[in-house]
Amino acid sequence: MRVRRLWQNHPKPAQLVQAAQQGDSEAFRALYEAHVGQVYGLCLRMTSDPSEAEEFTQATFVRAYSALAKFRGDSSIKTWLHRIAVNEILMDARRKRPELLDPDSPQFEQLKQRDTEGLKVDLEQAIGALPPRTRQVFVLRALYGFTHPEIAASLGIAEGTATAQYHLARQRLKTLFGRADHD
Repeated sequence: MRVRRLWQNHPKPAQLVQAAQQGDSEAFRALYEAHVGQVYGLCLRMTSDPSEAEEFTQATFVRAYSALAKFRGDSSIKTWLHRIAVNEILMDARRKRPELLDPDSPQFEQLKQRDTEGLKVDLEQAIGALPPRTRQVFVLRALYGFTHPEIAASLGIAEGTATAQYHLARQRLKTLFGRADHD
């Protein structure tokens, strides 16, 4: 069954996956086109760098293509691609061993200062100023709807750590936006 026929009939992602697993390059292209924007968005929010986000997006789809035969369908293709992207970013971070941003990082303090001067703080910038692990947890939970157990499994941390990092991110963002009191 060719993907052109499937695509015209609005195939289910599972049909595209199955066709791609059988070597149909058009099916993989359709999967790519359907998910590249979301994967790029995730990578951009996790790295805060457009060029790195592009690189991680490419690496995600290269890895997905080479591992497609192993995809069993236990989760949606979207979730699987997001986990690959997160893993690519984490593996790169481990290789580079960057210093974690201090909770009182200059970036965070600069944004805080701008806010006190009455300037509007850009949410993307504020998220980007969070320490890397805190930012990753926040992005996965708040923007992509992952559960704390899913985040913990994806990032290789304890569920309680995922929960604590998410709440820390929320508190920092509330402070930055002048809403430290409550939701």
